[in-house]
Amino acid sequence: MESYTILVVDDEVFNLKIHIEFLLESNQNYEILQANTGRLALSIIKKKKPDLILLDWELPDISGIKVLRELRENKETSDIAVIIITGMMTTSGHLQQALESGAIDFMRKPVNRIEFNARVRSMLKLIDFYRDKIKNEKEINRILKETIDFKDRELASNTLFMAKQNTEILKMVEELKESFNVHNFNKLRNEFNDFVEKLLFKVDNNIWEDFKIRFEKVHPNFSKNLLEKYSDLSPTELKLSILLRLNLSSKEIAEILSIQVDSVKTARSRLRKKMGISLDANLTNFLSNI
Repeated sequence: MESYTILVVDDEVFNLKIHIEFLLESNQNYEILQANTGRLALSIIKKKKPDLILLDWELPDISGIKVLRELRENKETSDIAVIIITGMMTTSGHLQQALESGAIDFMRKPVNRIEFNARVRSMLKLIDFYRDKIKNEKEINRILKETIDFKDRELASNTLFMAKQNTEILKMVEELKESFNVHNFNKLRNEFNDFVEKLLFKVDNNIWEDFKIRFEKVHPNFSKNLLEKYSDLSPTELKLSILLRLNLSSKEIAEILSIQVDSVKTARSRLRKKMGISLDANLTNFLSNI
C-alpha cells in the first residue's frame, strides 16, 4: 500500500480533530502532520515536504491563500497538492480565487465525511500520476490525456454527489411539510420550521457555478470555442454541451440540472438539430473535438 504524508492546517481545534479523525477512519497508509497557524505550516513543509496539504483559508497569522501563494512561488514546494477548506469564504468567487492561487481543490465547512475522504483519495490518485516521473518524451501526451480524463471523472463525480445530496435534502423537507400539514400543534410546528430552516441551509446553491469554474480549469477553451462556432446557443444548451463533453448519461445530467430524463433527451435532440449533427454521429465525440 502506498504511503502518503498529509499536513492538516486549521486554527480551530475541533476542525483539526475532525479532519484528522476522518483521515484515520479511512484506514489508509497516511502519515498525518498538523499545524494551527500559517507560519507553523510553512515551517513544517520546509522540514518535511508533504504529499498533500488540507489548508484552512482563515488562519490567525497569515491566510491560507497567502500560504498557498508562498508555496507556489518556491520551486521546492510549487508542486505540492493543496486543498483549501473554508467555512467563511464559500462563494463561487472564493473558489475561483483559490484555484487561481494554485489550489487543486476546494471544500466548504462543515465537510461531509464521505465527500472529504473521496476528495482526498481522488487527489492522491492524481498525485500517483506524477510519482511515476515521465520516462521519455513519448509519454507526455498519454499522461496528459490520462490526467484530463481523471479530472473529468472526478469533476462529474463530485458534482453528482452534491446534486444528489441537495435532492435528498429537498425531498426530506417536502415529506416533513406534508406530514406536518395534518397536525395543528403550534409547538411542534415551530420546532419543525426550525428543522426545515437548518436543512435548507445545507442545500448548496453554488453547484453549477462551482462546476463551471472547475470545468474551465480543465478545459479552458471549450465554452469559448463552442460559442464562437454556435453563437445562438442558449445558456441551457451551453450547460448541456458541457455536461455531454464529460460523457455523462441523460440520467446523470437530469440529476445535476434537476430536470426529468425525458427533458434531457428532448434537449439533446434540439442541440443536434441546431449544430447540424446527424443521428448516426456521436454527439459526445463531436463535442470533444471542439
